[in-house]
Amino acid sequence: MGPTPLGFRVLSERTRRLAGRSDLVPEADQTPTAVLMICVVAGGLYGLPLEAVTRARPYRRAGAAPGARGGVIGLAVEDGRIRPVADLAARLGLAEAAPTDGGYLLTLAHHDLALRTMTLPEAGQVELLDTADGPRGRVLDGAHASKIIVRLNVDDLVAAHA
Repeated sequence: MGPTPLGFRVLSERTRRLAGRSDLVPEADQTPTAVLMICVVAGGLYGLPLEAVTRARPYRRAGAAPGARGGVIGLAVEDGRIRPVADLAARLGLAEAAPTDGGYLLTLAHHDLALRTMTLPEAGQVELLDTADGPRGRVLDGAHASKIIVRLNVDDLVAAHA
């Protein structure tokens, strides 16, 4: 025996209400993420878009950069090209540029300038956040999981050099 007309209306109404309840259906994660090259600079975490970094290797200065400004600490030869190298901490205004060997050279895609960071950067999945303090991110994996980083714009970093 099927439901009575009243029972049918009750079941229909219940079905309609359940169909409209978003709390019963898990939402797909709408939070955007990206893989960033995470650098520790002056005790803080900074992230460069992974696609903007073509190579990371130990830095050995190939020569001085006469008249250098904007945190440029020397020159490096990369892929047969001479590139000026800027200290990332100095570029961010967090430390004085130290024209010494050591650290790691980050070769940037589509730019002549390379960056030097003193600690080995690592790639990590980052949840992208926009805050009142600017673009940030929450690291989702690796040694820095759950920490907040500052997302850097490579074009802005390079602009001071041009």
